[in-house]
Amino acid sequence: ATLGRDQWGDVDGPIVVLIDHKTAGGAELIAATLRAHERAVLVGERTAGRALLHLVITLPSSTLLRLPIGELLSADGTPIDGHGVEPDFAVPAAIPGPQQPDREVAFATGILRSTQGASRRELLETARALR
Repeated sequence: ATLGRDQWGDVDGPIVVLIDHKTAGGAELIAATLRAHERAVLVGERTAGRALLHLVITLPSSTLLRLPIGELLSADGTPIDGHGVEPDFAVPAAIPGPQQPDREVAFATGILRSTQGASRRELLETARALR
């Protein structure tokens, strides 16, 4: 399948972002921003909630001092650090094996296959129907 492009060259099609407890920092910010701008549906587990910016200073003893200097916030001003980003659809991770596909990937693929060219609202409706 090919994706269309809008007037700015951005992808103009459905986006599903997979997140889990290992998703942290900038990746959390990107996921939250795509959702806030109604560009994506988030599937998986709550993210790590590690979203501070740090300054690392080398002390005369060669010890490193790591100071938090900023906090990443979602588009609506909600702090991500310590809270994480909740998915639109919680799909608990399972260890995929030869006979067991990754549930998150299977769910996301199902959404995308049935919603080509859909809006975020249509993605959400389709995902609810697939559950």
